[in-house]
Amino acid sequence: MHPGRRQQLECLLELSARMLDNAQSSDWATVMTLEMERQRLLTEFFSVAPEPVESTSIAETLGQMQTLNAEVVALGERTQQQVATELCGLETGRKVTQAYNSNR
Repeated sequence: MHPGRRQQLECLLELSARMLDNAQSSDWATVMTLEMERQRLLTEFFSVAPEPVESTSIAETLGQMQTLNAEVVALGERTQQQVATELCGLETGRKVTQAYNSNR
């Protein structure tokens, strides 16, 4: 594999790892920024047809990226559920306060 192509794959994998790190810190804005950069680099990488000799390295890297991405998605889903639960609690608290105030 050409060293430049190898470096592109490593950069894509590093971006995926950084996305997971930021997701673990609940920095979703950075996760989205990194995802846009990763998409751009993926498009750039695949704008050149891969050589058959590259297929194993590309497949391994894409598999690692999928694993990292699945973890980011799982964290996102858990965060979404937590936010929904908190919002429900706030709405319930607001309704209780309104009921209390209307019965004074």
